[in-house]
Amino acid sequence: MQKFHSIATDRYIPLSFDNAYLFSQYDRISNFLVFNLDKTYRNFLAKPVKSNYEIDWYSVHTDLQPIEQSDHREFGLKQYWLVFEELQKQVEELLRSNDSNVQYWGAILKTVLNPEDNLIFTNGKDISIVWGWKFENNQNSKPNLLIDNVPDALLPPQIPIEEPKLDIEKQPMTAKTQTEKMVSDESNTDAAPRHAYFSPTIEQQDIAVAATKKARLLTFLKYIAVTYWWVLILLLVLICLVFFFKSLTIKS
Repeated sequence: MQKFHSIATDRYIPLSFDNAYLFSQYDRISNFLVFNLDKTYRNFLAKPVKSNYEIDWYSVHTDLQPIEQSDHREFGLKQYWLVFEELQKQVEELLRSNDSNVQYWGAILKTVLNPEDNLIFTNGKDISIVWGWKFENNQNSKPNLLIDNVPDALLPPQIPIEEPKLDIEKQPMTAKTQTEKMVSDESNTDAAPRHAYFSPTIEQQDIAVAATKKARLLTFLKYIAVTYWWVLILLLVLICLVFFFKSLTIKS
């Protein structure tokens, strides 16, 4: 293995799992990946080695660079997310197990592989991941793997669209054609409803006049009620007094 990166122990917060620092459990995690997962996922985790106040990171791959500084950033992100999604399937299966020991490994792998707590390094052919620390990294955005991985043969064919050709040449209208058009227009006119051409009858006019007079009368009464409301109240009081005195006269 070759050293490719170092971090100061006081720069980041180490992650813990089961009352132990996560990075200190590298050998157990690596052995589990070797014996339980496909060989594709065996060497993507970098090996941490503590040296005084630094953590040195080692990998079997050479010429590794951070994806932020590499010309192969897109490749590194794609490979990381392919590994991430495949490993997530394994993690979900482990967590669904009824065996607590199996669930333990699902939980620890889920903690190890976290985009926010991973630093990705690549050489254009392989990737290596620095892990086990609270990096709070927001640079590992997921690329569009679906479109990039679809072969051209599976994409729908593009059908060229031809613009409609306009018929510029128009046939001259002959006398016969004009006659046929006039006959057609007359037939369409005859088909129109006949009542559209008759004026309203006298009876209908009388009804309209009566409705107008009624509306005017209602408007006038409304105006009187709004403007001279106090007169109406006074009349009502006078009527009440008249009936009151009349009742006294009858009793006496």
